[in-house]
Amino acid sequence: MKPAAVAVCVFLTVMTLSAIAFFGRGSATLPVKVAKPVPDTEKGPKVATEGPQPKAVIPETVYDFGKMAIGDEGSHVFIIRNEGEAPLEILARKDETTCSCTVGNVAGDGKLAPGEQTEVTLNWTVKLKNPSFRHYALIRTNDPSYRKIELTVVGNVEDGMQLRPDGEWAMGQLKVGAPSEATGSLHSPVFDKFEITEVKTDLPTTKVTWVPLNEDQLAERGAKSGYLLKATVSGDVPVGKYADRVTLKTNLEKHKEVSFAIKATRPGPIDVMGRGWANEATALLLGDFPAEDGKTAELSLFVRELEGDLELKSFETAHDAVNVSLRKDENYKGKGVQRYFLTIKVLPGLPVDRQFKNSEKVILKLNHPLIPEYKFFVSYISL
Repeated sequence: MKPAAVAVCVFLTVMTLSAIAFFGRGSATLPVKVAKPVPDTEKGPKVATEGPQPKAVIPETVYDFGKMAIGDEGSHVFIIRNEGEAPLEILARKDETTCSCTVGNVAGDGKLAPGEQTEVTLNWTVKLKNPSFRHYALIRTNDPSYRKIELTVVGNVEDGMQLRPDGEWAMGQLKVGAPSEATGSLHSPVFDKFEITEVKTDLPTTKVTWVPLNEDQLAERGAKSGYLLKATVSGDVPVGKYADRVTLKTNLEKHKEVSFAIKATRPGPIDVMGRGWANEATALLLGDFPAEDGKTAELSLFVRELEGDLELKSFETAHDAVNVSLRKDENYKGKGVQRYFLTIKVLPGLPVDRQFKNSEKVILKLNHPLIPEYKFFVSYISL
């Protein structure tokens, strides 16, 4: 080779290596061959280009199971017949189904002879609560007119057991001296039949009874089975808030227990009103004030169901920091109701935080036959 030619070869070699180094820097990845996607027409059995052809006939491609509950398992059988003149090949690919799919027996060569039929079974499990449910399996055949068959199951997902009211029954104010009642229902839009086997309550003053829902009541709730519930609270429960929990046990494996809370208030013969009074907490909220001054507040007590005058026999306090006194409003003329003024005085003292769990607890000892003791709290911060 001539020297000039050698120089040209060396130059080209150097340039080539330089280009490779420049364009390939920062990456050590070798070229990757990307597989071409398989055309949809090639995923199923091959179709004969001439001669007799098979003919796939499916009487049903969509099955509506109606209503199912979360966790339930379903199964349905679809039929595929070959009404053609050549064997029908059936192929179910795992990546083309959203549920378990089983193809029934076919001939030893995997083909369905003319005039024969087979079963395709779809199995599914309801895992999520959705307004609608849909699963399918895609079946491919060598029928040139029916290459793909989509077998589908649809329906609605419901709570297997439904309670009305759900979670909490608010009974408001309970009657005095007479039972109070509330009604609801426990029903199922899924199960044709179930039984309530036992009822438990935390308090003996709550009783629950049940009778089967009639046809109109079932239709109103869109239910297949169920019971009308009646909760009764006796009329001699203590004054104040009433809370109980009811647990219903059934004979259904997946719905063994259903529970709900009962909340109510037993009104007393004494109603308290006034500035800073929080009825729900049975507490007087005084805010903050100078510790050396103390603070005085006055509440109105409206008293019923008492012959004669209300008397404050004594009182108890948690921290000996509050004094109370009671006087009658002689000018009040309510029918069957008396009015009294309750004066609460926080005594002067050292700075202290008497809020929340540290609030001052006061117990009034009264001569009222229905409420001999009345407990409330005084919440404040003295600075």
